[in-house]
Amino acid sequence: MFNSIIPIILVVVSGLVGFFYIEPKYDEIKSSGVAEKSIDDALRRANKIARITETLSAEMDSISGLDLDKLGVILPSDIDTIRFLNTLNGIVARHDLTLESARVDIGAGDEAVDASSGVAPRIPEVKILKVSFSVTASYDTFTDLLADLERSLMLMDIDSVSFSAVGKEKENIYKYGVKLRTYWMN
Repeated sequence: MFNSIIPIILVVVSGLVGFFYIEPKYDEIKSSGVAEKSIDDALRRANKIARITETLSAEMDSISGLDLDKLGVILPSDIDTIRFLNTLNGIVARHDLTLESARVDIGAGDEAVDASSGVAPRIPEVKILKVSFSVTASYDTFTDLLADLERSLMLMDIDSVSFSAVGKEKENIYKYGVKLRTYWMN
């Protein structure tokens, strides 16, 4: 009789061991496989980012110092309003004109343009400097001035141009008001 109960007890014990010990360990091993898969995916993404970083670093190193200086003029890391106005005045003076009633307004944080386009610990922000000025000139001289502003290395958007007649109509002299925006990285 004792010999017939032992196999039953062993079957019951093996069932309990399988249910209470082996099944949880099996589930743990299965979940570690899922975690391993997610770690492998993260490692693949990290390797891809490392390759992109190396490629971008190589491209950045291939840019000459002169070109980097030009990029610094186009989109500087900070803005010196006095230097900007002096540069603007120099462009205006090349046409024998005088910069009149210049006004500078640094764009507030809510007007800033978000330049986020990737993963970075600190995403640079493009800030806006609004400038308005007026000049008195003939139409041809003013269009030459606008062409010089266009050829300038400084990144600018002209928001508006206004004009009003000055003096006699036959003289073809107008007072032009210009509102523009320029940018810098913060």
